[in-house]
Amino acid sequence: MSKIKINIFIKNAETNYEYETTGIINDNTIKYIEEDNTKTTYNYDNNHLTRTNKDLQMDIIFDLNKETEGIIRIENINKSIPLRVKTNKIERKKNNILIEYMIDNDQFIYRIEELL
Repeated sequence: MSKIKINIFIKNAETNYEYETTGIINDNTIKYIEEDNTKTTYNYDNNHLTRTNKDLQMDIIFDLNKETEGIIRIENINKSIPLRVKTNKIERKKNNILIEYMIDNDQFIYRIEELL
């Protein structure tokens, strides 16, 4: 396990969210905690993103130029909502990742950047 400083960037039509945090890399997976205490895990091998907090859990697998089904589980009403995810771009360089994807005609950009 190694700790690294990272910059997280998430953008869509409604949100432009960027912050620095510490990530832990183990078995080609990075784990970090967002500013709102959401636990986030990204597996570089299978492009699997999970985000979990007290209110919800989100699971998405990104597959370049394909549509996949993600899911959001809302805890307080015990309901799962499927998401249709179209992945347009995946770029990886070492621990850095850039993913551009669409959910319901909403374009998202997700980026993890290692800070030196």
